[in-house]
Amino acid sequence: DVTLEARLASLAQRCTAVVVCRASPIQKARVVRMMKGKSKAVTLSIGDGANDVPMIQEAHIGVGIFGKEGRQSVNNSDYAIGQFRFLQDLMLVHGQQDRQRLARLIKYSFFKNLAFAFMMFFTQIYVGWSGQSPANATPAALFNVVFTALPIGVLAVMDFGLRRSTLLRFPQLYLSHRSLTRGVFWKSLLEGVGFGAVAFFVPFWLFSFDAGRNNINDFESCGNLAYTIVLTIVTLDLCLVVRSWSVLFTFTIFACYFVWYPFYNVYPSLYTETKGFTAEGSAAHSFADVRWWLAVALSAMFTTTYRLCWLTQRVLFRPRDEDIVREWELLQSKINWQREREERVKARGGGGSTTSSARSPDSPQESWAGGAREEQGNGDLRMGGSIQMAHVSSDRAY
Repeated sequence: DVTLEARLASLAQRCTAVVVCRASPIQKARVVRMMKGKSKAVTLSIGDGANDVPMIQEAHIGVGIFGKEGRQSVNNSDYAIGQFRFLQDLMLVHGQQDRQRLARLIKYSFFKNLAFAFMMFFTQIYVGWSGQSPANATPAALFNVVFTALPIGVLAVMDFGLRRSTLLRFPQLYLSHRSLTRGVFWKSLLEGVGFGAVAFFVPFWLFSFDAGRNNINDFESCGNLAYTIVLTIVTLDLCLVVRSWSVLFTFTIFACYFVWYPFYNVYPSLYTETKGFTAEGSAAHSFADVRWWLAVALSAMFTTTYRLCWLTQRVLFRPRDEDIVREWELLQSKINWQREREERVKARGGGGSTTSSARSPDSPQESWAGGAREEQGNGDLRMGGSIQMAHVSSDRAY
């Protein structure tokens, strides 16, 4: 009955939990299908037996448990865990981190390609919309494959925001961070346009003054300069938004970015001379012109200043729950370090007065706004508890 199904779905959405008893495998799957069709929720099904397979397959995400009833549920699931209690870590820790990493991967991929595309778009204004590309075909083909691929790949796998204990203590962080929204898309689009404009117009303005014996005002040299600027500003932007620096991430940043300069010096010699023209040696002339390096530095300064100002105003005036909890986490780390230091001094029998032990804040409210010590009730939150933060950002896109 369609009417009864709609009423049941409406009632279920008003409840915190609904228990469906004595249901057959098909009925379990139909309940999941009903909630998928009547609501916009992302469904997850978890089970440990063969009778749970239809329900696991019907849900957006299926989780199987290694149990005594065989491996049917595991073989038909997206994720497999050993015990039901591991679902908490799967969702609140690994799910939270993976969602943010994938969101950063998608946003950065759109952003860097938009910056590169709009750099070439602005060039068409001054070449009569002929379609001539300012970047050579070989560097353009390697932009996503070599020069910008590894850093964002490492970030999408190894970037960590908050500690596991913090994510489990504040489960509301799972719901408060919306990484992919329309606002985020339009913001990335506008930033790509702006960064592309900087990459084109800064060298265009600098090289409009024809001076110096190493004249590199030709189209190909200016195109390689614009390419270098795009590569520089998108790489620096990634360095500013990464949450945790690792040795591998640092290595990929240096390896992928700085390999461009020797490649720029070598790749023109790979082309055969055509009609008396060759680009071989153009890199040496470019590197000898101070305006070339000035264009790269000015472009990096403009884009880095913008990104730092944006991040600063967001943290100060529109902080997300994650920003507040990170502030609390850093304050706790400082307090724990001070306690360990005092304990080591006492263990060595050191004399003299020591600073009094600082009390570790129980909740983010006490550490926000300069580490104020205002009692906000019991902040020791566990799974299923409630959190009252100074700023709630569940509806904020970024």
